[in-house]
Amino acid sequence: SGTILEEIENMIRNPSYIITLLAEALPKQAQSFISYVIVQTFMNLGTEITRFVPILCAWIRKKFGPNLTEKERRTPWMGLSPICVPPDFDFADVQANLILYYMILFVYSILSPITAYVMGGAFLLFSLCYRHQLLFVYSTENDTGGLLFVRFAKLVMACIIVAEITMFGVLLLKLSPIAAPAVIPLIVLTVLFNMYLGQQHYKVTEYLPSIACVHTDIRNIGELDAADLTKGEYLQPAFQTRYLQPDNMSALIGSESKPESMRFF
Repeated sequence: SGTILEEIENMIRNPSYIITLLAEALPKQAQSFISYVIVQTFMNLGTEITRFVPILCAWIRKKFGPNLTEKERRTPWMGLSPICVPPDFDFADVQANLILYYMILFVYSILSPITAYVMGGAFLLFSLCYRHQLLFVYSTENDTGGLLFVRFAKLVMACIIVAEITMFGVLLLKLSPIAAPAVIPLIVLTVLFNMYLGQQHYKVTEYLPSIACVHTDIRNIGELDAADLTKGEYLQPAFQTRYLQPDNMSALIGSESKPESMRFF
C-alpha cells in the first residue's frame, strides 16, 4: 500500500511520469501473467479431469436423495445429479477463459517471447483434456454443430485488434518514432480482413449451399429411405408406449418380464 501511495503521489506531482510508468510496468507484467496461466491451467484442468465436484455431489445425492426406483436414482435431486447423468458443457465459462488466454498470447508474445511457448503448452493441455471430456463425459444436447466456432472466430479477431492497439500504445509510450507508426497499417489490414470474413466466410458457414445439398441427396439415393426416417417419429407418446408398468416392477417381480396384466396393446 505504501508503494501504491508513493506512485500516486509521484503521478500527481509529475503527470508525465504516468507515461514512463506505463511504458516500464506493462512489459514487466508478462511474468505475472505467465504464473497466472500456469496456475489456472493446472487447477482448472486438474479439477475437470478428476471430476471431484460432480463425484462429491453424486455421493451426497446417493446418500440423502430418493433411491427407491431406478428412475429416482437417475433423477437429479435438489440440484444434485447422479454420476450417471451426463452434464451439459459450459461453453460460456470455458470460452471466457480462452479469450483471456488469447489476449495474453497476442499482447505479450511480442513483449516477452517465452509467453508464446507457455501459452502453446496451455492450449495443448486444454485440447487433450476437453477433447476427452466432450467425447466421454459431457452431454451433446447443447452442441451447436460448429456454429459456436463462427462466434469464437469473431471474438479472436477482436482480440487481435485490441492486442495490436495495445502494442501501438506501448510503442508510442516508449517514444519509438518508427516502430509505433509501423503498427498502424497492420491494424488497418486486420480490420479490413475482419470485414472481409464477415462478408464472405461467415455467411457461408451459416447456410449449407443448395449445390452441396443436391450432391448430398444424389449420394444418398438408394441408401436412405425417407419413409424409414419418419416412421414412428410423429406418434403420440401414449401410442409409442407398448406397455405400462411401475418403475420398480422389476424389483417386485424379480425379473424384467412384462406381465400380461400390464399389456395394453
